[in-house]
Amino acid sequence: DVEVVYDDPIWKRTDNPNYCFLQWLDLEERLGLRPAFFFLSPVTGLPPHWRINYDITDEPILAALDLIEERGGEVGLLSIAHASENALAMERERLEDLGGVFVWGVRSYKFGNTPASVRHKSAVGFAYDSSWFAGQNEPSFLTGCAHPFRPLDAERWQVLPLVELSSVLDDRVLFGELMGGQRNGDATHLGIQMCETVLALNGVVCLSWQQHSFNQRATAFEQIVRHCQQLTANEIWCPAPREIAEWWTMRNEVKTSSRQVGKRWWVVEILPPDDLSDALAFVLAIPLPRKVRVLREGNLLPVKQLGSLGKMSLWGVSLILEPNEPFTLSVGATI
Repeated sequence: DVEVVYDDPIWKRTDNPNYCFLQWLDLEERLGLRPAFFFLSPVTGLPPHWRINYDITDEPILAALDLIEERGGEVGLLSIAHASENALAMERERLEDLGGVFVWGVRSYKFGNTPASVRHKSAVGFAYDSSWFAGQNEPSFLTGCAHPFRPLDAERWQVLPLVELSSVLDDRVLFGELMGGQRNGDATHLGIQMCETVLALNGVVCLSWQQHSFNQRATAFEQIVRHCQQLTANEIWCPAPREIAEWWTMRNEVKTSSRQVGKRWWVVEILPPDDLSDALAFVLAIPLPRKVRVLREGNLLPVKQLGSLGKMSLWGVSLILEPNEPFTLSVGATI
């Protein structure tokens, strides 16, 4: 999140300790990550206790926006006016028009979210939202929210096309800042514990660090990421948030059918959408990996536990399909 850019808002200089865009981009490039930076672009009056540290038209901000897109990152909106569809649309338009960028996703300032604000974000056309937040005491995520999902508009009882990336690990919560204290020695350990939990569920974790906190907290960020990479032997997908949203949207369009053959066999047919050419291992939910075998071309092959995200090969066999090409697996349980 980009909340603070200058150490002195009167002197809008890039050579100050709070202007850390290049450092973050360099670090995330070394780690193989695709970052997103969420910028404030208010169009409405603010509460008296809120102080905006920068404006999107500042030359250092325009330079940062250009650098982010040039280096392969993406720009999101840190929205203040998400309770109003018109004001939210104006915030996005202002950031895009004055900043010269394309805004893919949105996060509510202070992590606020309501059924109405989620509906407004969907209507404005964002690819994803990353605002669902479990609490401010300890690093955590809401039950059932380790995976991306399409949020429900509870007022109109409609599932929205927006993709929610909800398991957010926020640096201010991790270090105890929002509770008025400080965790130093155990902050990184707590972050690793949460990431291990999400990884065990084959989920997605969003690391949300303040842009200006690089000098104080980048080391913890790097340690958490490298631990996750080592834990998974680097078989971990690290896309930009919009790529997750695009992938998850296409995933929801995959058509499957199944029929039982005999006492122990099921034929599962998978028909991907036209735009999907990646591995389809995520479609298959095999609850008991050690008790299941897959028969392919007459050979029994051991089943690996399948992850839910990313490009994969299944038992060493690439699952890249042509558009509209059905794929059939026969699955049987051993006794």
